[in-house]
Amino acid sequence: PDFARLEQKLKFSEEREQAAQKDVETWKLLSRSQETELKGKQDEVVALRGEAEQARRQSGMLEEEAAKLRQQAQASEAQVQELSREVMDLQGSLGKLAVEVERAQLVAQEATSRTDEEVQRARREAEGARIGAEEWERRYNRVVQDHGLTITELGTIKMRHETLEKEA
Repeated sequence: PDFARLEQKLKFSEEREQAAQKDVETWKLLSRSQETELKGKQDEVVALRGEAEQARRQSGMLEEEAAKLRQQAQASEAQVQELSREVMDLQGSLGKLAVEVERAQLVAQEATSRTDEEVQRARREAEGARIGAEEWERRYNRVVQDHGLTITELGTIKMRHETLEKEA
């Protein structure tokens, strides 16, 4: 009886050993599978770390570029403000010049008007002087004519007088 029991125990032990052996094989396969998976995950982690580092570098470069762009934007804004001030100054100057041009035009119009009036007055005076000169010329011609007649009459009277003196 003990032998059968021992055989049974031995068989049971052998079965357990075989089961344990199978379990060891299963665990080895599982372990290898886990190691392969772990190796894959480690490779993936290394790749992700590389990508993260590259992303950090790229992010740093983008931050630098963004800072430069902000500085350029600020400089452009300052330039726009300066140009706006210049435009306002120029508009103010233009307004002043427009007022000065308007004044100059008024002065020119007044001067033109005065000049026109003076030209008209000078023309009237010249016309009056021409008419006066013509009148004086007629008078002079009349006086010269009268003087000529007087000289002729005087000559006639003189001849008559000499004739009368000779006769007397």
